[in-house]
Amino acid sequence: MKTEELIAMLAGGVTSMDTDAPRKRFQIALTWGGLGSVVVILLVGYGVRPDLAQAAALPMFWVKLAFPLAIAIPAVLLTLRLSRPSMRMGKIWMALPLPWVVIAAMAFGALANVSPGERLPRVMGKT
Repeated sequence: MKTEELIAMLAGGVTSMDTDAPRKRFQIALTWGGLGSVVVILLVGYGVRPDLAQAAALPMFWVKLAFPLAIAIPAVLLTLRLSRPSMRMGKIWMALPLPWVVIAAMAFGALANVSPGERLPRVMGKT
């Protein structure tokens, strides 16, 4: 088989592609994954925290919620861009390390306000 024949064979079955297909696939996968994880957590017995209203008033509750979202949103956007061969990544990739930098800065800030004798127990914990 010659190169021209191979190119003609490959180009013969070209059909138009839905450019919105990757977004639809991710939307379906994230919806079912989110619903499935909620069902599993409820069925396994963890349930919903009884003090959820009081916990939502604390800033750490929102940090724990914002951290995975700050990682997931740019990751999904980058994956959608990378799923299209001709699309450029842009500057979204710069947002991926930001959550870790912010958490590290918060940890160093918390340790800076503690006396040197208490730093190791704070890092290692009590277990």
